[in-house]
Amino acid sequence: PLQLGLADLIFSRAYRQHLSELRPKLMAQVEQYRQFIHQAFQGVEIRLNHPQGSYALWLQLPEQIDSLAMYYFAQEQGINIVPGKVFGEDQRYNNCIRLNAGHELSQQIQEAIHLLADWTRSELAKGMQDSVA
Repeated sequence: PLQLGLADLIFSRAYRQHLSELRPKLMAQVEQYRQFIHQAFQGVEIRLNHPQGSYALWLQLPEQIDSLAMYYFAQEQGINIVPGKVFGEDQRYNNCIRLNAGHELSQQIQEAIHLLADWTRSELAKGMQDSVA
């Protein structure tokens, strides 16, 4: 009965209507995330994709940033990110992370993004100190 009910929903106009209302909401939400991330990482050279049909954001950080180290820091803070290393065997995505913009940009998420931005700045400053020493 559950599968029949789900099949009925999928083939009904209600499901299509729900998707047609959900898509623009999610795309607006993704743009809100993008703007907030650019603001939070101000002063840090980043690249951020503009997804056309999903709510996954791909954030490319400066080459000195190790996404796996950021992942471990984020986990300690209760923040979930996906390090770029899991998307390839080579080191091509070592400085990239994947973020989920499928949730409302709450105060808690904003604070998490600021923590990641501050951590990034700290790591870049450490790198500058190491190169001077």
